[in-house]
Amino acid sequence: MSSDGGAPYGSDEPTSFSLQPPNPPVAVPHPDNPYATPTTQVVPQQTAPPQDPGAGRLIAGRYRLLAKLGHGGMGTVWRAQDETVDREVAVKEPRVPDHLPERERANAFERMRREARAAARLDHPAVVNVHDVAVVDGRPWIVMELVRGAFAG
Repeated sequence: MSSDGGAPYGSDEPTSFSLQPPNPPVAVPHPDNPYATPTTQVVPQQTAPPQDPGAGRLIAGRYRLLAKLGHGGMGTVWRAQDETVDREVAVKEPRVPDHLPERERANAFERMRREARAAARLDHPAVVNVHDVAVVDGRPWIVMELVRGAFAG
């Protein structure tokens, strides 16, 4: 029986590589005493998260898209800021297939607008409140209550 753990290398070879921090250490003074001798501290680089295409866009002169919450076959849902009343909302950007003729696309958008107006009339604790339907370039953007919670997928 071997006492080397079955390692394929000799006893004088290194068993792991030397790990180095991703950034060189930067000398900084002690935070509470600027006259103290500098200590070595690693300053992590801040990398901005990738920006969603469309983030920052203003919808209907009022709703600023902040981040994409999710997307599916019927559209994309954005977290947005209602700049008029200063609250966060969810905004659904509808999606219809590109291959549809213009008349069918217009009919689909009109049906979505009507359905959003009907949903806005509902008042129930288990139903998200619809605040507004903003029509931009002929497409209805549905503005809803933003419900925070864990992902259920």
